[in-house]
Amino acid sequence: IYAEALEIWDHEPLPKFTTHGRAHIEQVEENLDKLTRPLQESEKKRLSDEEIFVLLAGSCLHDIGMHRIDDPDVRENHPVAAYDMILNSSDQIPIEFREVTLPIKDPNATLAIAKIARGHWTEYALPLPAEDFICGNKEGRLRLLALLLAMADLLDMSSVRAHYSRSSHRFYRLGPVSELHHAKHRLVKGCSIKPTSPGLQFELKWRDNDGLVNNVNGWVMQWFNAQCRQLHPALHKASDGLIQWAKPWANVIFEPPEQRPVELSPAAKRFLMLERAEQIRINREAFASRFRESIANKEAAVFLFTADSDFDWRQLSDWCEAYGRSQQCHVAKVDVRGLAVYQFGSILAQILTQWKKTLPVCSSEETTARFESYVKLDDTPDIVTIVKTDEAGNASLPALLKLLMLRNSAAARVCFLICPKGKGPVEVDDATIVAFDGSTFPREEVETYLQKQHGFSEPESKEIYNRMERAHVTTRPADVYAYIEDYCK
Repeated sequence: IYAEALEIWDHEPLPKFTTHGRAHIEQVEENLDKLTRPLQESEKKRLSDEEIFVLLAGSCLHDIGMHRIDDPDVRENHPVAAYDMILNSSDQIPIEFREVTLPIKDPNATLAIAKIARGHWTEYALPLPAEDFICGNKEGRLRLLALLLAMADLLDMSSVRAHYSRSSHRFYRLGPVSELHHAKHRLVKGCSIKPTSPGLQFELKWRDNDGLVNNVNGWVMQWFNAQCRQLHPALHKASDGLIQWAKPWANVIFEPPEQRPVELSPAAKRFLMLERAEQIRINREAFASRFRESIANKEAAVFLFTADSDFDWRQLSDWCEAYGRSQQCHVAKVDVRGLAVYQFGSILAQILTQWKKTLPVCSSEETTARFESYVKLDDTPDIVTIVKTDEAGNASLPALLKLLMLRNSAAARVCFLICPKGKGPVEVDDATIVAFDGSTFPREEVETYLQKQHGFSEPESKEIYNRMERAHVTTRPADVYAYIEDYCK
């Protein structure tokens, strides 16, 4: 089966994806060796020959669904595709229904290997039965085997997977998503699962300690923590308590840089920042959908949101900025508290500087004229501005917003206005005023966020929300973030 897998992976069907062939298979096998050591050193819970066979076969074949290159959602669908391909791999199956041919003659082994391969994604491993027939008339711990593969696959962060950076030829260019995933592995110096007392600990060493690495680490570890919140207790239970993890379960080390730093293209940086903002943002999906829509439909729109400290304007502001940049808009953030709002020249110069449009030294009137001229050009791109003020009733604010909404083209002009109690101007020329009541989070949004971004189960997320309600936190959205940060990690 290993030989067949190497032949299948002799040609990577999707070269822009990170490596899924020999190097990945061997690293997953090494991770399995570390994960199963507590079982193998026990007298009664060692893996049987049949369990080892189907586990290693599943590890060799778990990614073969990536060969369905005609599927535009191949990455999301490849676990189920691998299941189908293995299930229909017998040479007894008509060729028109067979995508690969594998030397697995026993139907129970075929089914078990298919389920374990599909189970390299946590959502498919957890529902499996604890035991089932896995080879001939032999039973085995099916869920345990799938959970082991899911954990071993998840923790392969090794740099060898970033094959694009090692090639001296460039027959294609990576898109921002692929570039970020390759860079994620390039930035890793090494990773391993280490025995500690008590339990196991994942060690991840990064090659650098700069801002890019910290952002990538935050992006990676939030996903890992969410997955491991589900995998750790399930593995502990399925192994009868033999496989356990240290606290903290992961040790992240930032090495001092010794080589030329990895650089991301502007598009990949924008994608990374949007991913991080999406991980942090507690849904507010009604707001986010309307904001995305306003840019897509090339609207002139002012979004009003409260600036009070109890509200989540900071997180929404960061998300608006990241989303605007991901759409290649001109984006600027300005604080117009106090008398600064009267100083149009200074405020507009700040905005132009953030758009990388430098100005010569000139009067406030000249700056205003230059700003107005620029935003009214036909080729000026979509513009997103984030404006914070502590003076909801300031008479000069509408004048500033009027300038920000100017256009002489089909480009979008969108402003996220953060002001006390969300009391902004009633109208700004022909711009749409979109007011949002941010006084509370819908319960289902908080629970969905806890499940999706932090890996809590549905009952756990409900109990966490109940605790927030008892602590009177749910009416203060900013405190919901603080509660999750303090008590849910």
